[in-house]
Amino acid sequence: MIIIFTDVTFPGFSRSLGAYMYANKLKTYSDVQVIDFFGDLSLNTIKKIKRKFKPDIVGFSSTFFQEYKIGRWTPRYFPHSDKYMRDLFKVFNGCKFIYGGVNTELLEPYEKMTWHEGEQRLWLDIRKHTWHENDLLFEDEWLPLETSKGCSFSCPFCCYRKLKIQVHKDLNELRQEITENYYRFGITKYMIVDSMFTTPEAEEKLKMFRDLPFDFKFTCFARVSHFQNLYDLEKWSELFLDAGCMSAYFGIESLNDETLKTIHKGPDVKTQLDILSKLRERWYGQVQIAASFIIGLPKDDLNWLDDLDKGPWDVHHIQPLRLELNSRLKSPFTENPEKWGYSFENGRWKTQYLDELEARKICFKYYFRDKNPIPVMFHYIGHVSNVGLSINSNLNNKETVELLLKKRSAKRKEYLKKLWKL
Repeated sequence: MIIIFTDVTFPGFSRSLGAYMYANKLKTYSDVQVIDFFGDLSLNTIKKIKRKFKPDIVGFSSTFFQEYKIGRWTPRYFPHSDKYMRDLFKVFNGCKFIYGGVNTELLEPYEKMTWHEGEQRLWLDIRKHTWHENDLLFEDEWLPLETSKGCSFSCPFCCYRKLKIQVHKDLNELRQEITENYYRFGITKYMIVDSMFTTPEAEEKLKMFRDLPFDFKFTCFARVSHFQNLYDLEKWSELFLDAGCMSAYFGIESLNDETLKTIHKGPDVKTQLDILSKLRERWYGQVQIAASFIIGLPKDDLNWLDDLDKGPWDVHHIQPLRLELNSRLKSPFTENPEKWGYSFENGRWKTQYLDELEARKICFKYYFRDKNPIPVMFHYIGHVSNVGLSINSNLNNKETVELLLKKRSAKRKEYLKKLWKL
């Protein structure tokens, strides 16, 4: 028996598709149970899981294990404390421990852990994904959906292993996957996780979404350059509306032209703002435009930071650059930081303009202004809706934060009741 612990440690709830895909592969060889909400599980719950499933192998999917704070009132850190993890190893004494995913540096220090290379087989697998009864889906849940693999961009800060070309799921298989989820589980809403969903090849998918016999909704990642290259922006934007798009998340990263050129993120700032302005004009009130930015990129003096509130987006998110030199997974930044203008002191990066600690302080101060927008993460709508909150909830409000925590706790309890009945 294999169990795989996973969690998307953003406020609210959603699922990490990779953990469930990998479980499907392992089911050929063994009984497998994915267990979600790992970040909230007490050691007593862990002991109960051990007694119920009696696993031989315990796995951890690390991709969305990360530190976060919900507002200034409820600091929360992930993964669990070192003591918790070592007590967990004692609970599962005699088991083999494996881990995979992107945030490997969180689990590498534990000598009992073994990196599991087998997950690389998922890179090339773009067949229909099947959800199972023991995945314990919730009614009306937003699910992750993959329609293609691959990314042709070469962002030097990215450590994700990926195909350099885009490979698409067969359209008939994609339609079958979506319709099966509807008739078996009542699922109609999805967080599309493709790195390059908004390429012109999406047109047939969008038309298929539009023509489904139920009200299909989705959020997706988006690239400004994909809209730049389309011959008819108005027609394309209308197709997204008709297909049920509720949010498009654009990774802008910086509003400094020299920085964008250095990190291979075109087009230039003016062109990006013009395209986003046209999209917002067409989508206003119907499709949420979200934009994300990274503090600490090369050659970035951050003179644009005060202009973020004036940008052509509905919500935006800033985050400090993460450079994990000791991580198993390398990016061009971590392979040769000096080339990109980074030095290190006490394990923290430094540029000519600021250091990592200052970048964190900038983000912290920015999010605690009175006029702060929603601190949006990719697929924010799904994360919040899955615990029953409005998509317009302001997480910088103490009462809303407390309500969010209560609803996530209630969702976890509902999940565990289902788990114990298996």
